[in-house]
Amino acid sequence: MRIGAKIYNRMEIRRDALLKRLMDLRHNGMIKVITGMRRCGKSYLLFRLFSEALKAEGVSDEHIVMVNLEDRRNKVLRDPDKLLEYIDSKLKDDQMHYVLLDEVQLVSDFEDVLNSYLQVKNADLYVTGSNARFLSKDIVTGFRGRGLEIKVHPLSFLEIRDARPDEPVENLWVEYMTYGGLPQVVTMTSAQEKVVYLKSLFKHTYLKDIKERYDIKLDGDLEELISTLASTVGGLTNPRKLADTFRTVKKSTISQDTIKVYIDDDTKRDQELQSLRRIDDSFQKVVIIGDHSPRYQNEDGILFIDIYDFLLDKGSINSAG
Repeated sequence: MRIGAKIYNRMEIRRDALLKRLMDLRHNGMIKVITGMRRCGKSYLLFRLFSEALKAEGVSDEHIVMVNLEDRRNKVLRDPDKLLEYIDSKLKDDQMHYVLLDEVQLVSDFEDVLNSYLQVKNADLYVTGSNARFLSKDIVTGFRGRGLEIKVHPLSFLEIRDARPDEPVENLWVEYMTYGGLPQVVTMTSAQEKVVYLKSLFKHTYLKDIKERYDIKLDGDLEELISTLASTVGGLTNPRKLADTFRTVKKSTISQDTIKVYIDDDTKRDQELQSLRRIDDSFQKVVIIGDHSPRYQNEDGILFIDIYDFLLDKGSINSAG
């Protein structure tokens, strides 16, 4: 049963490795928590690929309960008691029911709702979440040691090539390095459409999540800081020097401690270094020197568009220097 499922209709995007992991984790008595930046394909993975794989193995629609909590039509289910009541009403018999909840962070006290099913033998839970709170280390402790995280990243180049096999590899590579691997962007045909989408996503989705999570009031300083970090990806970052530059160039009162809060969280660093850790290289070392730390970014499309505008802005910190 599907409520407000989101799918991509213009091409078949396969995520074989992630799908295999979800299938292997069935019936393990844990809550499968699918995390990742917004619009990276979590809903498509869960509601399209995973549900179809279940059906291919003989699971009926009545034993797949899907709720997209981001859908306005499901607003009533953002109430934890209403959601609990709804899920209970769908557990019709003793056979296994697969409960798939999208954007579960929109439910207040969602940890209590999910923990309520840890002892229910015929319920197997899978949830997605993508705001700043859900990506933080706070969420790890919310499921009494019974939550298992599956991290989803934007599409790899190999996944894009598999989805668009008839296009020249060279063209796909240039497009991938320019606009990144967000699934929605990959389905777009116009360069202008891609740019507008990425800019809107950055400003109205990613920045909004960060501001709400940390109750940030200095919007301009946050955007400037993100642009500065994005323009030096892979380089060393020093919060004290950044604060000095903000004070002298931008006449801002943002402090070194505030900048550290924005960029030095252990979980964010762990997410940013994931791509490095996949490299099997015995000589690879990540070196942290004092207050310096290298910064990495998860989505090249956001990075490219942001740097492009940043470097053209004569009032930016780097340009002013």
